[in-house]
Amino acid sequence: MSDDYKNLPSIDDFEESNEELPSLAELVEEKDLPSVEGYIEQEEEIEEAVQTIENSDGQTFAEVKDIVPPWP
Repeated sequence: MSDDYKNLPSIDDFEESNEELPSLAELVEEKDLPSVEGYIEQEEEIEEAVQTIENSDGQTFAEVKDIVPPWP
């Protein structure tokens, strides 16, 4: 068996001082963050149209609502 395992890092190599970590109050405090509205594009108004389907006697038996989103 080789002695390579002796060169592996120990848990002490990864241990951090608690003094360097931010406090909970610093993490929770409200900051000046950008608004969501800045990232969402304002959509144009959606067009809606209602079409009726009639049988051969001219009686309406169904209505179809078309919603046309704005073209990108």
